[in-house]
Amino acid sequence: MERDEDKFSAVLKDYVMERRKINPRLSESQIAHNLGISNATFHRIMNGRTYPNVKTLITLCRSIPKMKTVVAEEMLEVTRESKTGQYMGEELEQVLSDKDCFITYALALSDNGVTEKEILYCRGYQGQKALKTLTEKGFVKKDQNNIYRATARKGIVLSFEVLKKHLKILAENYKPDNMANNYIYYKMESLNKTGMKELYEVHKEAHRKVQKIMETAEYKGNIPLFSAGFFDMFILKEPKERG
Repeated sequence: MERDEDKFSAVLKDYVMERRKINPRLSESQIAHNLGISNATFHRIMNGRTYPNVKTLITLCRSIPKMKTVVAEEMLEVTRESKTGQYMGEELEQVLSDKDCFITYALALSDNGVTEKEILYCRGYQGQKALKTLTEKGFVKKDQNNIYRATARKGIVLSFEVLKKHLKILAENYKPDNMANNYIYYKMESLNKTGMKELYEVHKEAHRKVQKIMETAEYKGNIPLFSAGFFDMFILKEPKERG
């Protein structure tokens, strides 16, 4: 199965070949400069070692028509896997850059919604302030039972930039003394490209299974929780294979 990163890599490599047919002396650094991205970002994408962020994708799509097709396919895949998902607007994304708004909105987005008392218990007075902000901006609405629910009842697909910013918040909410009700693991090793791709598929399959559990009606309840998983390299530049 082709990784998402490999799709962007293939398009960029084709673009480089096309440019060099016109000008054989054109270097990769010059191509990166002409595209409007850094040399480091260019090579990470070329080598399939990174998934371009939103800003980089917009920049690449302006110069590479094929990149628009890949981006469109990726958006459709996310929507299919997330069946009821929809992309949030810029205003909501800006509001969710605040950690209390982020968690408060996540709780309001659940099927059961959230009460003001529950927000106070989870996030304190900062949570109440966040709830007020979200309500005033129309992203959250209180029903007749005094339960706050997100107005985007179909759910949202958060940009990776927002999620990346809040990884620290998720880590802060992990409680080591609550081992009976949570789980954590880590493993560090040096792998080759084949091993990395296998690990990538394991994480992707785990994501699908977690999502299925979260969407199954019989598992719905009143215990707010989160599940997260990721892996990456410790280094910026991929080393050559030994031997």
